[in-house]
Amino acid sequence: MKLPIRNDRGEIVKTYESNILRIKWKTVKHFVSILDLDSLENLNNELEIGKMVLKAIDPLEEVIKGIFPKLTDEEMENVDVLQDLVPLAKELFLYVTGKIEELPKN
Repeated sequence: MKLPIRNDRGEIVKTYESNILRIKWKTVKHFVSILDLDSLENLNNELEIGKMVLKAIDPLEEVIKGIFPKLTDEEMENVDVLQDLVPLAKELFLYVTGKIEELPKN
């Protein structure tokens, strides 16, 4: 996963990268609070993802800071929502739901 950090002109000045290998329970709890389960079928719809992001901005911020621990508050405040946050949220939703589907059914 990648999170670009942009300057005031919209130029990428830094990019955080993370390969999530495990998900902490705390992250799952926050993730579940973000998900609108009825909207999961619309993950190809950027507008639906944007709505989920805006409804759960605080839990999503905590999840993102868990993925990118060196991300500062100032950098987070300047993340471009449409260009960077919505695609990251979509990638995160798909990643976590994929991992949940891989869990043994028993």
